[in-house]
Amino acid sequence: MGVGRLSAVAFVGLFHLAAASAGAQERFKFGATEFAFAGGYSLGHPTVDAPEVQDVDGFQLLPHFGIFLSDEHGPPWIRGNFEFLVEPTLVTLRTESEQGTGVGVAALARWVFATSWVVRPYVELGLGVLGGRFDLQQTNCGVNFILEAGPGLLWFVSERTAITVGYRLQHISNASRCSQNVGINSSLFILGVSQFFP
Repeated sequence: MGVGRLSAVAFVGLFHLAAASAGAQERFKFGATEFAFAGGYSLGHPTVDAPEVQDVDGFQLLPHFGIFLSDEHGPPWIRGNFEFLVEPTLVTLRTESEQGTGVGVAALARWVFATSWVVRPYVELGLGVLGGRFDLQQTNCGVNFILEAGPGLLWFVSERTAITVGYRLQHISNASRCSQNVGINSSLFILGVSQFFP
């Protein structure tokens, strides 16, 4: 390949990289929004304090709305954007002999790391409340609380659309408001599709 052709290829590559970077700046700027449809499967962890209690697994429907509250900033190793998410939640939990279903909402703080690639990692932390019929060994309350945190990836398949893959360590309990409060500790695996609007 000649020097002229190599220079042209390099120029085109740099142009596309700059365009992708500009697009990323737009979809992650202050005030940009995200709508996502996601779901997850949770695998319960054994309860150390009560080993006789059955593990709880479950399905969770986790759509969310997000808004970016900062432009890209920070030192190079953690540079990124702060996003606030509101996540309505539908949860079905079950053991070998019991089942519970609830609906609620969670609020999450997410830090989306800046990259020049089509994949952007993030970390998030959230709190929520869950209401419904639960008659499990871990909780027999109609109102429970959610504490969760974990990492994830946004994989952009187009300028505004990304596949979300995430993991959360999740804790659900009633804060000792009812007679049974062993609590439910789970690994939650999430898969979804997000659409971004500048």
